[in-house]
Amino acid sequence: MLHTMKLLDILLENTLEYKVEFVTIKDKDVSQGSASYKELADAERFFDSITDDPEVYRAELKKVMGADSSRNMAGASFIGGTETIESYSHPATKGVDQGGKRSDELTPAELDMRIFANSRRGTAAKKGFKSKDGTYKYLEEETR
Repeated sequence: MLHTMKLLDILLENTLEYKVEFVTIKDKDVSQGSASYKELADAERFFDSITDDPEVYRAELKKVMGADSSRNMAGASFIGGTETIESYSHPATKGVDQGGKRSDELTPAELDMRIFANSRRGTAAKKGFKSKDGTYKYLEEETR
C-alpha cells in the first residue's frame, strides 16, 4: 500500500492541468476549442455542461502531465503527455447498429453531425462543411 501511495503522489505532483477539448458544429460550420483548469472538479463541471449542448460534436477531458525524470524507463525519462479521462461523442454520430436513430429520425442539425462523422478526411468540405474561424484545421487543409 505504501508503494502505491508513493506512486500516486508522484503522478499527482506531475499533473500540470486538466484540459477540455471540444468540437462544435452549427449550420455546417465546424469549430474547435479548449479550456484549461488547475482542478479536476472544475474541468469535470465544464465537460458535463458542454456535453448537454446539442452543437457539441465531440469532447475530451484530459489530464496534462509534465516531464518527470524520476520515471525513467530503459534510460529515457518521461517527457510529459496527456491521458484521456473521459470522452463524449454526440448521440447522432451513432448508427442504428450502435443504438442510434435512423437517418430519417434525425433533425437537420443531427443529420449534419452524422454526415460529418461518416465523412472521410478530405471530403467534408465537399459536403458543405466549413470552419469560418479557422480553428478546425482539417477543413482548412481540404479547401486549399
